[in-house]
Amino acid sequence: MSTIGDKAIAIAQSLIRCESVTPADAGALDALAEALKPARFAVERLTFNDHGSPRIDNLFARVGDGPPHLCFAGHTDVVPPGDAKLWTHSPFAAEIAGGRLYGRGASDMKGAIACFAAAALDYAKARGRDIDGTISALTRIQTWWKDKLIPPDSPSWDDSKNNASYQSRQSAFVFNPASIFAFLDQNDKDLLKDTDQAPNPKGKGGTNGSSVGTWSWSVFSASKQVDAAKAMIKAIMQPDLIEAVYEKVGGRWYPVYKDLANAKFWKDRPYFDAFPQAIVQATPAWLPAQATPDLLTQLSAVDQKRIYAEMLQDVVVSNKSPQDAAKAAQTKMEQAFAEAVKK
Repeated sequence: MSTIGDKAIAIAQSLIRCESVTPADAGALDALAEALKPARFAVERLTFNDHGSPRIDNLFARVGDGPPHLCFAGHTDVVPPGDAKLWTHSPFAAEIAGGRLYGRGASDMKGAIACFAAAALDYAKARGRDIDGTISALTRIQTWWKDKLIPPDSPSWDDSKNNASYQSRQSAFVFNPASIFAFLDQNDKDLLKDTDQAPNPKGKGGTNGSSVGTWSWSVFSASKQVDAAKAMIKAIMQPDLIEAVYEKVGGRWYPVYKDLANAKFWKDRPYFDAFPQAIVQATPAWLPAQATPDLLTQLSAVDQKRIYAEMLQDVVVSNKSPQDAAKAAQTKMEQAFAEAVKK
C-alpha cells in the first residue's frame, strides 16, 4: 500500500473512533486538525447556530495564501449507529477485516475526508511544508551530536563563536561565509585557499532551503525626525557610499545592488563568486504565504524568542526525541504568532 494510502487509513480510523453523532463533535475536529498540523495548515474553529438549533462546531483549515484556490468540504458528524449488537464490527472501533475498513462514517463521509486530507498532506509535503523535513534534520543533528561530530561546547556559543571555531580549525562546516571570507582574507591566506562555499543540498521537497540574511533600516512612525531619518537612510544607501562601507569591513556584507558586484573589490576576490546565485536561489522565510506586515511581525517574534535554538537544544542537550522537540517548537511558534498580532 502506498504511503498516502496508509496515511488516509490512519486518518479515517482516528475519525471513525470519535463517536460524533450529530450534533456532538466527540473530538473528530481535533483529530483532523492534528492530522493537518505537520503541513502547518492554519486551523480555525467556526461555530454556527440558529434559533432553536444546537451550536455546531466547524473546522476551516487553510494552507497557502494565494490563487489558485481549491476547497474540500465535508462533514465529520454521523447518524446514530442504531443497535451496536447488530453490527458485525463495532461501529466506532474502525476495524479492518478482509481488506475493508468498518465503522460508522467509513463511507459517509469520514473515509472521504481522510482521503482528501491525505492528498492535501501529500501535496504539501512535495512542496517542502511537511514537518517530516524538520524531524529528519533534527534526527541527523542528534546523530552528529552523539557521534561527537559537533563540538561539545557548541550549545553555549555566542554569535561570534561560529566564525572563531572555523578560524581555529575546530569546525569543518559553518554558516556565515561572508564574514569568514573577510577575516581569512586579512588574517589567514593559507586557510582561505582551502575554504570554499557550497549551496545547501536540496531536501525531499526539491528545494535547497537556502536563505540570505539582510540588514534593514526602520523609522518609528512616532519619531520626531521621520523626514530626517529617511534622508539619512537614502544618503547612506547611495551606491558609492555603501560600497565604500562594504570594502571598509572587508566584504562582511555583500552588495545589495547587483551592479556593485562588478566592482574591482569583488572581482579580485573570487571566493565571493557563489553569492549572486545563492541570493537568486534564496527562499524567503514566509513562503509559500504572501508577505504581510502581520506575518513579518510574527516571524520576527519567533526569532526573538529563539524557538529554533531551543528546539535544537532539546535534541542535543536534553536528548529529547526529534518528534517531541518539533512538536514543542510548533506549539511555541503558534503561541508566538498569536501574541505578536494580539489586538
